[in-house]
Amino acid sequence: MGAKLVSQRSRIIWALIILAGFGLSGCGNGSLIYHADYGRYSRSTAQYAARDGEMPLAVYGNPVRDQVAGIAEAVADGLYGTHVDYSTEFVPTETPGREGYRTVIVFGKTTQNEICSLPRTGDYATGSPTPVSGAFCLGDEVLSYVSGRTPKIDSADDPDLTQQVRAMGRDLFPYRNPRFDDDDSAASLNLP
Repeated sequence: MGAKLVSQRSRIIWALIILAGFGLSGCGNGSLIYHADYGRYSRSTAQYAARDGEMPLAVYGNPVRDQVAGIAEAVADGLYGTHVDYSTEFVPTETPGREGYRTVIVFGKTTQNEICSLPRTGDYATGSPTPVSGAFCLGDEVLSYVSGRTPKIDSADDPDLTQQVRAMGRDLFPYRNPRFDDDDSAASLNLP
């Protein structure tokens, strides 16, 4: 009788796991971030780059097939509140800011090695779903990087675009570098 009870419990547990999996699979909007790298990132560098309250933002490509206007502004609005200094405004521009710091978002194919040095024109996306990448750059150097895939985006006002960009921003500008403690964190100062 004991083996029968264990077997029945196992089936119930597996059934619950499967049902939970089906339930969670419907929660997403199709956006996906599948890679992040924080090799040269630190919170103090991100704060220094935006010390005047603004972060230059370059947006390449377009996840909306028939709408060109408003994409860079929609990306900037979606990124608001994701920087470690939450009130930082992301300002769409093609030129890097003071000392070369900027955030780059690319709709279309690119690599981590080339994202910070992309030309203004290229083979970028003109519709979605599409690959999407983002980087916090210092000149041509990647400080943090994320990549993923957008769902189908219908307009610059699409909540799925905002959700994708917010997720990318949170991953580009974490409070702590997951690979190591920032030199300005309480952990590295041995504070309680």
